[in-house]
Amino acid sequence: MKSDLKNIVCFGDSITEVKTVDELRRWPTQLALKLNVWRPDSFRVFNRGVSGDTTDEGAARIESDITPHLPELVVVEFGVNDCNVRPTVTVPRVSLEKFRENLGKIHRCITQLNGRMILLAGHFPLVERARPGGKPLKYTQGNGKSYAENYAPYYEVVQQMREELALSIIDMPSIIERKKIAMSEMVIEDGIHLTAQGNDFYAESVFEGLREILG
Repeated sequence: MKSDLKNIVCFGDSITEVKTVDELRRWPTQLALKLNVWRPDSFRVFNRGVSGDTTDEGAARIESDITPHLPELVVVEFGVNDCNVRPTVTVPRVSLEKFRENLGKIHRCITQLNGRMILLAGHFPLVERARPGGKPLKYTQGNGKSYAENYAPYYEVVQQMREELALSIIDMPSIIERKKIAMSEMVIEDGIHLTAQGNDFYAESVFEGLREILG
């Protein structure tokens, strides 16, 4: 018998998987709790984030991680690994063109099964972090640019895909700017992965976004 519960798949990379905190503090787990308070016994949330994944790997696991839970909602968060320029190279792991292509593929697969794709634009990595009594820690990548500079065009592609595909979006950089959140408290020493406080903020922001989208 088909369950009346609506499935929500959180699909992405380490920003979604969140290995930096215990399971109960991870934002998809907190999201499930918030949704249950809002509408008891109405939703199931599946965390299908995989640390280190780009959209290449994400597109390759659609059948295993998304298809079994459709037709429902899929919150898609990628970009920080796609744009990553490792120390020994000068090009990103996934080109902008391929990133766009992969997001399009993920969208087609979801919609073909009558699911709904919602974009989650992740936060910008820190440019630098202050060190008491020492030089600031700068997050420079293999091409000499900051991680945030390398992420910027991928963030723009996400915005473009939102327009082109008429998708709903939960835009974390805009939310962070509007609420004047200090990024140094949101991320751990590496400048990108979420602290417990960062998870709290993501959970609340994604919940607010979904509540508006679902009506």
